[in-house]
Amino acid sequence: MEYQARTPVRNMKQTNFQGFTLIELLVVISILGLLSALIVSNLVGVRERARDSQRKVELQEVKKALRMYYNDKNYDNKNVYPSDTEISWGNIFKSSTGFVYMKQLPLDPLSGRTYFYKVLEPDLQDFCLWAILENSSDADIANSRLRCPDCTESVTGCSPDSNCYIVCAD
Repeated sequence: MEYQARTPVRNMKQTNFQGFTLIELLVVISILGLLSALIVSNLVGVRERARDSQRKVELQEVKKALRMYYNDKNYDNKNVYPSDTEISWGNIFKSSTGFVYMKQLPLDPLSGRTYFYKVLEPDLQDFCLWAILENSSDADIANSRLRCPDCTESVTGCSPDSNCYIVCAD
């Protein structure tokens, strides 16, 4: 007698399928899409704030170099800051005697943008440095305008509603 394997009879009602339903997969995919959109949009803001922080630090470094220049020009009790044409962004900042105050004046982190410098008339005893920030809600914008009231009126391109961060000689 030959031996035959018996095949079990399956009841369709008792069969268990392992896996996820289409609805469950769609819910998970939509949640992942929403989370990734939130993260990517937040990363753009982080980059803008990082560039703005870099701008602020660089303007403070230029301010220190200008203050050293001012102190070194203490002859005849007439200190003066360099003229607007003596400041060339991206180039060396040195005195006429060759003393180097900065190896390279900084450039804005975004190409096509620049920092600005202006000596205030009539006595050349004060200056304004400014940059346009990307984050319009930065509290330092308003604070810088309060610290430098003489600069807010004389700075070209900085209307009251613009994102100008201003540094003055103090």
